[in-house]
Amino acid sequence: MIFKSILDVLILVGAVGIVWGLKRQSSPDTARRGNLIAAFGMGVAILGTLFYPIENAGNNYLWIVGGIALGAVIGYFAAIKVAMTSMPQMVSLFNGLGGACAVVLAMTEFYHFYEMDIPMDMGAYAITLFTLFVGGVAFTGSLLAYAKLQGIGWSEKLGIPR
Repeated sequence: MIFKSILDVLILVGAVGIVWGLKRQSSPDTARRGNLIAAFGMGVAILGTLFYPIENAGNNYLWIVGGIALGAVIGYFAAIKVAMTSMPQMVSLFNGLGGACAVVLAMTEFYHFYEMDIPMDMGAYAITLFTLFVGGVAFTGSLLAYAKLQGIGWSEKLGIPR
């Protein structure tokens, strides 16, 4: 019980660090320090969440750490290879991957309830459906933004009619 309380505080400290770091990114003078504070807060929150005990669920740390390591390696090499003028396109793709992850997680949650034949209450159903929708919008919007920034031909034909 005390371990869970310590992790709750750790996650809260991480969340405050993220918000404080983002706040400090609003000025060019403090942006570098703000980025470091936000990254530290994210790391603390991830560690707290990683070790948070889940009742009746086995944690597979190998898959979690492996996924984080693989994503870090791919992100590192992508970041050093991309020219600074192409950075908006890379950020758009990274954002799109986050949206795709939200879609996959929501679909997995729906599949879990369907496969286990467990009734899904309206709150969980609404949240999962919202996650699916927002993730899909983020994914497709980010891909369209990438295409427009990259100057891909078909993207110029897309737009909102006036």
